[in-house]
Amino acid sequence: MAVFSLSNPVQPTLLRKLNTDFPTLLNSNQVHDMYVRNDTVYANCAYDGLFIFKYNTVPNNFTLSASLTSYPSQGYNHSSALTEDGSTLVFMDEVPNGLPVKVLDVSDLSNLTMKSTFSSNVGPTPHNPFMVGTTCYIAYYQDGLQVYDVSVPTNPVRLGYFDTRSTN
Repeated sequence: MAVFSLSNPVQPTLLRKLNTDFPTLLNSNQVHDMYVRNDTVYANCAYDGLFIFKYNTVPNNFTLSASLTSYPSQGYNHSSALTEDGSTLVFMDEVPNGLPVKVLDVSDLSNLTMKSTFSSNVGPTPHNPFMVGTTCYIAYYQDGLQVYDVSVPTNPVRLGYFDTRSTN
């Protein structure tokens, strides 16, 4: 993972690489995907779990704010999305197949708390979330687009779905 200045978009300038500040933190040395808001990065780090970093423009470095390296139904931590108020992170593990979506309270980074897990059906794999307010749109490999209200993190409610598989 790296931060670039886009002041000259034709020739972006490298500002900092994560492994400069944390050369041995991640066993896989991989940030598979991330959600970024302002100076905070919610990094989905494969089998290493979830890490939350702050990028500090001065003195141009990363600091670790929190991590979740062990949690229920853990697998290959793939992707995440944050509610508009910044208190709830929805994330998913891509491998092995069939792991549930996780809902994490991130309002206090010194006390990350798993609020719930849920699945659309038995077996499908959630892949990528997209959040609007507290409505979470989730792309599934086998189960189309699923839409959930996560305003009550302990009780996500499915609002609807769109079947993306052709029935022709």
